[in-house]
Amino acid sequence: MPTLIVMSLFSNMGFIYPVYTMFLLSRGMNMTNILTLESILALGILLWEVPSSLLADRWGRKRMIVLARLLELVVAVPMLWAHGFLAFAMIYFISGLGIACQSGALEAYIYETLGERKDMTRRLGYIHAAQSAGVLRGSLIGGTIMAIYPAQGYVVCLSLAIWAAVPALITAMRLPADVPRAAQTHISLRTILRAGLRAFIRSGQVLVLFLLMFNLPGSVETHYLWQPYLTGFGVPIAWFGLIAIGINLTGILGSLLASWLSQLQQHTVAPTTRQVVLAGGSLSLVFLGLVIFAQQAGWGILALLGLFWLNAVLDPILITQLNQLFPDEARATALSGVSWLGSTARMIIRPGIGYLADLNITYPFRWDLVAMGTSLLVVLAYRGVMSEKKE
Repeated sequence: MPTLIVMSLFSNMGFIYPVYTMFLLSRGMNMTNILTLESILALGILLWEVPSSLLADRWGRKRMIVLARLLELVVAVPMLWAHGFLAFAMIYFISGLGIACQSGALEAYIYETLGERKDMTRRLGYIHAAQSAGVLRGSLIGGTIMAIYPAQGYVVCLSLAIWAAVPALITAMRLPADVPRAAQTHISLRTILRAGLRAFIRSGQVLVLFLLMFNLPGSVETHYLWQPYLTGFGVPIAWFGLIAIGINLTGILGSLLASWLSQLQQHTVAPTTRQVVLAGGSLSLVFLGLVIFAQQAGWGILALLGLFWLNAVLDPILITQLNQLFPDEARATALSGVSWLGSTARMIIRPGIGYLADLNITYPFRWDLVAMGTSLLVVLAYRGVMSEKKE
């Protein structure tokens, strides 16, 4: 577990995170282009998601995690001189392949190496906290560089990100070996795929949990939107480093709260997972409304921090619920099936979200408000979701 935390810390340093959207805008793109790049990223994930997870089920989770870290290093280098949509499209596509290598494999690796599997939410909380801490440290350094050297800051921050990818790869290679599974050497790829699809199709809970995770505010789109949103209030770019630090501090606090809730749920007086998700989702509607109708930058910043905090709280809880629905021998494949659906949907809608952002930066948040409200209504209507009974 400590090695995994160190890997997460270095693989998410985020030196350029405080100004990443502004960096892409400076390289000749608008918001429609930027979120279309995210669709291309999703296409790379989509094409390689299930094949990579079949390999993870057959040949080991660790090997796929190492490959993901290697691809992360490979795609970071050409970003130094890339300019224009086509150059970044190639970078994003290869990056999608790397993400697919880790998707499903990492969560399955964590779940299967736990001595006590009910601790997964707590362990995922630690991993997410390490990721946020990495971005926090990178944001502090990157924000300072951009404030002092605005002209050369982008290149310096990207160079630092490349160097950080090296220890991430080394620590991935030093992860403990996969936990042996008795069926691993006897199950064919076809059997693994059938088991994963069977578990996915038979459980209506998976579809509802997918809907929640897909519409969870504070997602990727929000990370691209907050910078142009705040520039609309006249917030100077020099402040973005401090704001990024605040975003990642809330992420750390949210992840730690998820871990604490996991421990608390061992007691009978603790709130159920369903209650936590419904309460968090309802609060997200309040924050979204505040983002949409804020008249001052301070209220907008507060609402954005709230959305990122809620995402950090709810995401590991929902991931744990998904893991509990799938059999061991096909967990990575089944989890990747959920990710495959998400990638397909995001690939379709993200250019539209970018177009909405070009029209009015608050329009995507209005979309989130409707989508999350609909998701909560589905959860209320389907009482079987996140029940405390074992499947």
